[in-house]
Amino acid sequence: MARVSREERKKRRLTALSRIQKGWGTGETIEYLMTDFGLTRRSANLDVVWANKELSKGFDNHDNKEMVAWLLTQYQRLAVKSEADKQYGVSLGCYKEISNLVIKPNQIQKKRKTF
Repeated sequence: MARVSREERKKRRLTALSRIQKGWGTGETIEYLMTDFGLTRRSANLDVVWANKELSKGFDNHDNKEMVAWLLTQYQRLAVKSEADKQYGVSLGCYKEISNLVIKPNQIQKKRKTF
């Protein structure tokens, strides 16, 4: 017999999924589950892994533009936070990824259109 009911496990996993969708990090979500539900780190990690898998399933169903917009927002938030903390290397990496998401695909398309 299981120690945890299916309803409780489902509630935990949906909570983890909602936190990750709101932009919480993996570590923050694990800590939240540990304190709020009284879980071990391993159990909380398993719930976060499940939430990440569910989130990746949703990417197949969403429009590519929405996913790129979400990624750009996350990179922009991280860049602003890292600049405030004087972590300029991190912010530079964020700006590089932003350029990879926005500028490089346009350059590839232009090269394909030439004869």
